[in-house]
Amino acid sequence: MIARTNKGLREYYDQKALRLNELAATYEHPNWYKRFFYQRRFRVVFDSLDPRSNERILDLGAGPGYYSHRIAERGATPVATDIARNYLVQIPSSVTHRVSASAESLPFQRGAFDKVLATEILEHTLNPEAVLSEIARVLKPGGRAVITSPSSTSYMDRLYELKAAVHRYEFTEHLQEFQRATFVALLSRFFRVKQMRFANCLVPYPLDFLVMRIPGRIGVPMVTRIEESLAEGRGGPRFGWTMVGVVEGA
Repeated sequence: MIARTNKGLREYYDQKALRLNELAATYEHPNWYKRFFYQRRFRVVFDSLDPRSNERILDLGAGPGYYSHRIAERGATPVATDIARNYLVQIPSSVTHRVSASAESLPFQRGAFDKVLATEILEHTLNPEAVLSEIARVLKPGGRAVITSPSSTSYMDRLYELKAAVHRYEFTEHLQEFQRATFVALLSRFFRVKQMRFANCLVPYPLDFLVMRIPGRIGVPMVTRIEESLAEGRGGPRFGWTMVGVVEGA
């Protein structure tokens, strides 16, 4: 049984980093549809973050550093931070600043960052309010933060629960999830919410198996059009699993 403490979570994710190639299971998966699913999230999030030269950007919950590496390619300075040290050693050499820390207690000064990225970490933490408070503290006044979390009202969430039951997960990593209105209200307590965007309207499974026989050069444009159509207007809040909050520091 995983202890629901910061120490227990650190041990769990350290062990996960040792046994699982995170990039091969997501952004670099051999199945083109799985790559599409994660890359779709990446494009929406990265476009919202809009890293620029000479910006100092905190990548909170950096994992193996996929975003940090891309931030560095833009000429910005990423500071990759994760609770698990075994993830930090996997980060590409282009990212020179790596810090092991809990998101609830960051070892940085007030206003240390031009921007903060916190994608898919809030639901993995014990105290989301403390995490958001820390992000607000280390973000410069008027600085941008991009904070994402899965929507508990998306049909995708039911599929995630089903997958967890079928595979008999020892530990459900999503310690809490939010409805869209709750997520916006929570962000509004700490930031000025500038925009809400959505991604991942199409299911990652079992569609990944159903489309395997379709060549990626045909399949990617096809599913991209469907994803974009579903994400427009009311479709985003209704179908999108990933809620992308673009906020500004007070």
